[in-house]
Amino acid sequence: MVERLSKLFDAGVVTLLLNEQEELHLSASTNSRIGTLGQIVYKRGEGLSGHIFQSGRALRLSNTEDQQEVFRLTGLSRTGPRLSDWNHEGDPPVQFLGVPMHYGGQIAGIIRMSREEGRAQFTIEDQRALQFFADILGTAVAPRLKILLAESMLESVAEGIAVSRWERSPEGRPMSRIIMANPGAETLLERDRHAIEGLDAREIYGPGEYERLRQVLRPAVDIARREGHAEYGPILSRMKRADQTMAPVTISYRLLTNRLVQPPTLYIIGLARETSQVELMAEQHKRLLELLGAMRIAYFRADQAGITQASTSTDCDISGYSPEELSVMPRTHLYADPTTPDQLLQRARENQGHLSRVLVQMRRKNGERFWSEGDLRILKDPMNREIGSEGLYRDVTDRIRLQGFINLETDRVLSDSELFKGLEKDAEFQLDYLSSLSHQLQTPLGSLLETLRNFERGEISQKLLQLRLPYVIGQTVVCTRLVRNLSYMDKILRREPFEKGRVSLVKLAIQTKLDFVHLLEERGLDIRIDDESIERHVLVQGHQEMLRQVLVNLVDNAIKYSLPHTSITIRGRRWPEGNALEISNEGLPLPAEDRERIFQRGFRTLAAQAAVPHGTGLGLWVVRRTLEAHGATIRCLEVLEGGKKRVLFRILFPHPASGPRRGS
Repeated sequence: MVERLSKLFDAGVVTLLLNEQEELHLSASTNSRIGTLGQIVYKRGEGLSGHIFQSGRALRLSNTEDQQEVFRLTGLSRTGPRLSDWNHEGDPPVQFLGVPMHYGGQIAGIIRMSREEGRAQFTIEDQRALQFFADILGTAVAPRLKILLAESMLESVAEGIAVSRWERSPEGRPMSRIIMANPGAETLLERDRHAIEGLDAREIYGPGEYERLRQVLRPAVDIARREGHAEYGPILSRMKRADQTMAPVTISYRLLTNRLVQPPTLYIIGLARETSQVELMAEQHKRLLELLGAMRIAYFRADQAGITQASTSTDCDISGYSPEELSVMPRTHLYADPTTPDQLLQRARENQGHLSRVLVQMRRKNGERFWSEGDLRILKDPMNREIGSEGLYRDVTDRIRLQGFINLETDRVLSDSELFKGLEKDAEFQLDYLSSLSHQLQTPLGSLLETLRNFERGEISQKLLQLRLPYVIGQTVVCTRLVRNLSYMDKILRREPFEKGRVSLVKLAIQTKLDFVHLLEERGLDIRIDDESIERHVLVQGHQEMLRQVLVNLVDNAIKYSLPHTSITIRGRRWPEGNALEISNEGLPLPAEDRERIFQRGFRTLAAQAAVPHGTGLGLWVVRRTLEAHGATIRCLEVLEGGKKRVLFRILFPHPASGPRRGS
């Protein structure tokens, strides 16, 4: 990834630093000498990287060796860089651009890059593009370790849970420092959790136990370092209470490696249960609910009528209802569809009384809808009769929105690895798209600039300029189309409301044809508009400029892939399922298996890539998303007309409402 960023931004060095326990740790770099510098760690405010980490703002410097410029922009007085950048040729770049990786109100890390002296300076456009990518990456990596640790704590019902991390003591001695402890660990060790956190793990074990367990865990440690995780246990041991007495325990271990930083950090999660006493079920239940609450997971228990009998404060926090309100109303009020609870109970009956990781849409007290993922279990009495239900759920609305934003499935909550792969793929798409967009804009803008300069120098006559003017306008239209795609894509993804009014598709079709006159002449193509059928069959309420962009994208697509000296047809049709606008052309065939995939963001068939090498695969995706915002659908078909196969795009519009209205 850092190599690709280096090429895209023409940077000599690109380095990625990630936040781990409020410190920046090295993750990846193109720095050719990075391996000789040892462990790289920044605290807030230390150096240029620490300044970005502390301020949460991007930093752009033309010369890091100019101490006055550094002091003016950062307030830092320094004699030189802490992390020296060296490019592949061994030269030290002096220009600097660094941006924070935002995740909510947190800083997940920073991306920093350098250029050599004499190269073009980093621009505000470079900064904005890098910030956009950094925030996407921050969304992927920030919650990863926290989720892994929290899930490990949730899945266990052990008495005490403690998390330790391998690091070096201030004296340089390797140690396993405890960084997290739960209430169960406080009970087991008879110490406050703040007294436990920060200890060397050897201090909570009986004499000789730490060294013995370290030897026993060595194979599991090797597996965790190699594969990222491992488990071991249960195993009998002894732990030391605050009064120095020993508690016999059964311990299971879960080992996790954070390989996003260099060197990787090993975490050991110990799950211990005292074997000298019988745990009380009520206390165990209480501690489990405390853990669930800390992880923003709600618990509830309801009777057969669906009235809440017991629930945690998180249930109130998520739903917006008070405990008193929940205790008197059926839980059907919490669902967007009141029939959902009965459907879930029926599914649970068919699945031995239990459902796991069910995704449903719920509704808060203020009417806001949200997505929840949870488990449901049917409760029965000793006679095996149903007496109610209990369940767990969490608000996953932001997660589902993120999955949809990066074009992933939204009918289930993806695993962390699936989401990370999707984010990685989306980031790669953004890089490819920026590169392709740059190429597509460069050619028409270069042609336009050359024509204007030649006219300025008098090398083109007024008559010749008039002849070339349609082509110049056409090149400008191409650039405008690309920029408008970005604008409307942003509006649609943000679900911004827009005004709807009566739109004449005939007028839009004619305007679109005029926009492409130069390309039609070059290819020997013709656009035939059946204005009578369009006026008769297709009455549309919508946003005029958005729908015009739909036609522009479809016509541009047809021109690119039509055979020379053929025609493109735009007409209206009436179908049982709705009124349609149809655009067809004779040209590059589309296999049946690709006619739906072409609407996916970034997808292009091999034949299309061969015919038009530089394309974004974005146009048809924007078309579908724009039409969905208008309540319309689009399909790609192959039809036979006049004995010849034609590719046809059919847009089905809903019946128009009376007068303009607001959509989203």
